[in-house]
Amino acid sequence: MIQTILILKKSGENICSKTYGNQSWSETLTSGFISAVFNFTQATFGENIQDMELGPYRILFEFTEDIIIVAFFEKSDSIINIRERLIKLKNTIYSRYSEELEKKLCSPDDFNGLEGIIEQLLREYSDLDLSDTLKVQYKDVLATFRSNEEILDCDLISISGVPLTKEWTFTQD
Repeated sequence: MIQTILILKKSGENICSKTYGNQSWSETLTSGFISAVFNFTQATFGENIQDMELGPYRILFEFTEDIIIVAFFEKSDSIINIRERLIKLKNTIYSRYSEELEKKLCSPDDFNGLEGIIEQLLREYSDLDLSDTLKVQYKDVLATFRSNEEILDCDLISISGVPLTKEWTFTQD
């Protein structure tokens, strides 16, 4: 699950920040950290940072010449799906807020409606999640495989190699 979306000017100004999960992030501290890491990798390696892992979270960066878009999410989530959402968000920001991005100084008030755009993208993302019914079916298939003496063990893993079945929780009816 995406915990936070953060959009910054490359200069470090916070454009928008939305938190969805249980983890709380200090906007000021996080913006400063992201800006510093981004500038460090640029100055030291001449490259933009792509992603990083911190504890149970992954941080994914999407950037342009003007902005840095950051998603904090759980390691078990698909980095491909989240990158697709960030690219779509980046393209939407550029098509809708190009004049605002050209300003030397801007504030979150210059980006009216951006939170709604982020909400829509995340709603589309959550529709891609597996339903509990499908998860039960996958668990049944895995149980069948595990009952075969010729198969030592099996699991369903995410594209990043994280076992998914250990992360799944089900509500009791």
